[in-house]
Amino acid sequence: MLSPLSKPLFWRVAVLVWGGVLYALSAQPSTALPGGFPGIDKVEHATYFTLGGMCFLLGLRLAGLAQGKTTAIVLTVLFCSIVGVLDEWHQLHVPGRSGGDVWDWLADTLGGFLGAHAAFGVEKRLGVQKDKRLLVLDKSFARKTPARGWKSLARQFDLLVPSAFYFETLKDNSLDQRRVFLGFPEFQRMDIMGMLRVEDERGKPVSSWPKRILRLSKELESGSWKATDEQSSAIERYRAYVDGWASFFSSVITSRAVVGFTSSDLADIHKEEVLLRLCGELHNRDRIRAIAKALDSAHWNIITEEWLRFRYYQGLVQHALLLLYRHSNNMPPNSEVMRHDVCDLEYLILGLHAGSLATDESESHVGKLGWRFKNLLPHGNLISTPKDRRH
Repeated sequence: MLSPLSKPLFWRVAVLVWGGVLYALSAQPSTALPGGFPGIDKVEHATYFTLGGMCFLLGLRLAGLAQGKTTAIVLTVLFCSIVGVLDEWHQLHVPGRSGGDVWDWLADTLGGFLGAHAAFGVEKRLGVQKDKRLLVLDKSFARKTPARGWKSLARQFDLLVPSAFYFETLKDNSLDQRRVFLGFPEFQRMDIMGMLRVEDERGKPVSSWPKRILRLSKELESGSWKATDEQSSAIERYRAYVDGWASFFSSVITSRAVVGFTSSDLADIHKEEVLLRLCGELHNRDRIRAIAKALDSAHWNIITEEWLRFRYYQGLVQHALLLLYRHSNNMPPNSEVMRHDVCDLEYLILGLHAGSLATDESESHVGKLGWRFKNLLPHGNLISTPKDRRH
C-alpha cells in the first residue's frame, strides 16, 4: 500500500494548509511577530516559500504533470511569485504592516526556486512510480530512435506496443530487424483483439491498462536470439491473422464497397476532397454506431470514443476508404504492402485509444500513419520527428 506521502492529494492539501497559515500570519500586526536580527524576515519568507513550493510541485509531479525539469521549476517559481505578490498586497491592508516590499517578494520567489529542487529530492527519496502518459510506438519510429533517445521518452511515457510490433520485428528472424530493440527500455505489449473481447464480455470500455512490464532478453539484444518452436508457432498464427485481413481489404478494393457508405457516397472517392469529407464522417458517433450495428457488434448502441471498439471501427473504415482512394483501378497492391497496412492498423487503433502515437510517417501526406492518426484524433499527441523526440 502506498504511503500518503506518495499521493498527490496529500501535497495538494498541504498547499492549501500552507496558504491558510500564510494568510493568518500576514493578518497579524507587526507587533505580534517575533523579533530577530536584521533581515531575518527575508530568511523567513524564503524558508516558508521553499516549503510551499516543494508541496506545490510534488502535488503536480506525483500526478504525472510537469515532468520536465525546466517546466517544473518555472511553474513552481511562478506559483510562489504570484502568491508572494498577493501576500504583499494583503499586508497593505493589515494595520501595522507595510506590505509591498519588493525584497520580501524576491525572497518568496527565491523560495519557489529552492522548493522546486527540494521537491526533486523528496520525490527521489519516496521512490514513487508516477502515472505517466501512454505512448504507442510504431516500428519505424523505434528503428530510427537512438538508444539515448529512449531515456527521455521513458521518463515521460509508459511505452506500449501492439502484437504487430513483435511480428514485424521478429517474423524473418533477421538481426537487422531485431536491431530495432537496441537500447529499448521496459515496455508493455497490448493485445488489441483480447481487449476487444473484454469489452464485449463486460459491456463497458477498457478503462484501465494492464500493467505487464516487459524487458528484452539479453539474447535478443546481443543478436543470439532464436525463436523457440512455441514462438515460431505464435508468429505463424499471427501471420495467418494478418493474411486474413490483407485478403479482406483486397476484396474491398475489387468490390468498391465500404460498410456504412452507399455506392453513391463512394462514387468520387478518388478525389481528395471526397475522401476528406467521408473520413470526417468517422468523427460522428452515430455513424460509427450504425457501422457497428451493420457488423452485428455487441453493444453497438452504447459505444463511445472511450471504447477501444469505437476506435477499432474508425481505423478499419478509414483504411477501407483510403484503399479506394488510392486504387481507383480496382487492382489491389502486392500482398506485402497489404500486410504492412494491416500492421499499421494496429498501431493506429491502439494509438487512437491511448491518445498518443510515435511514428516516422508524416502527418502532412494523405494516407500516411501520422496523417491517419491526426485525421481521426486532431487533438491527439503525435510524435513524428527527431525534434519531437528530444522533448
